[in-house]
Amino acid sequence: MFFNTAASEALQGTYWNGTQPTNSVFSLGAATGTDTSNLSSLPYIAYLFAHNPSNKIACDAFTTDGSGVASVTLGFAPKWLLFKASNATQNWYIVDVKRGWTLSPIQDAVLNPNTSDAEISSALGGYPTANGFEMTDLSPSTDYIYIAIG
Repeated sequence: MFFNTAASEALQGTYWNGTQPTNSVFSLGAATGTDTSNLSSLPYIAYLFAHNPSNKIACDAFTTDGSGVASVTLGFAPKWLLFKASNATQNWYIVDVKRGWTLSPIQDAVLNPNTSDAEISSALGGYPTANGFEMTDLSPSTDYIYIAIG
């Protein structure tokens, strides 16, 4: 998945040199065709996130039910959430408590980091809880990935 696009997940082994990333090592492959990733002549930054609930960070996935509802238990109250549908073309979303992600599903300030748009007001129908978060109005029967930080 690319952070600068709304595209769904695509399998591409060359990016990881045909090697599945693990919790301690990842490999990079060579660029192919018009792709400019992993060129030896360019600098890159890797953002690595670890799933560690005791440090109040969770990286995982959830699936909404047929009504677009999901309940996610983290073991902590999230303050920041990044999520995106992995099996559908949708924007990435960032919500956080400093910009209005509240304990009731109302209009929240949302960032779509894959666009150049400014913050928008959107009724995502989700809210943080004491031990995770609830999503109440997402796409039905859709897989999502997320990073939550407490």
